[in-house]
Amino acid sequence: MARLTRIATFRVDRSTTADRSLTTFASDPRSAALRMALGCPRIGAVERRPGRHRLDARLQALLNPPFAKDPPVKLNIPAKTLGAIYAILGAISALFGLLGALALLGLSGAVAVAGLGGVIFLVLIGSLIAVVGTVIAAWGGYRMYQADPGGKTLVIYGLALNALGGLVSALGSGGGGLASWIISLAITFVLYYLVIISRFEGEPKLA
Repeated sequence: MARLTRIATFRVDRSTTADRSLTTFASDPRSAALRMALGCPRIGAVERRPGRHRLDARLQALLNPPFAKDPPVKLNIPAKTLGAIYAILGAISALFGLLGALALLGLSGAVAVAGLGGVIFLVLIGSLIAVVGTVIAAWGGYRMYQADPGGKTLVIYGLALNALGGLVSALGSGGGGLASWIISLAITFVLYYLVIISRFEGEPKLA
């Protein structure tokens, strides 16, 4: 027993010593020159992946689309007023959406007996995603009402999640709901467009 204790203590000491040595090497200014000479990357540096850059570029394109500076339809919409509308309508829609998701959850057991559990599962997941997106958009609208420019970002992300949830629900319904999803997607784009062109106080007007 004493021998096992000594072995365990020895291993802990070696591990602690190795960690300290690595920390000292990483913080030593002389090690930077050595790493550069050997062509080694900085310790702790995270390699950037191309997929991450593509994702960031797409998010930036969503937040700052090409038409943002010169939109085809120029409307001077106060961002605070638009945010208040989104907050109120989003809260109401999120409440009804949550009630609908709970109703689907209650019907899932009966539908599973009929052999349609996979279909109702997709519809339920899509509904939950849409509810989360609506809640985020409503919170972003409230932030816009508080004259916070970051609220626009939340509204845009919420609208994107809402559209994604609608697509999942449409696919779960066997594809029959794709037509209604396309219509709702067009409405979502209008809401997104209004967020992009809306202006806070002090920002230059479009027209």
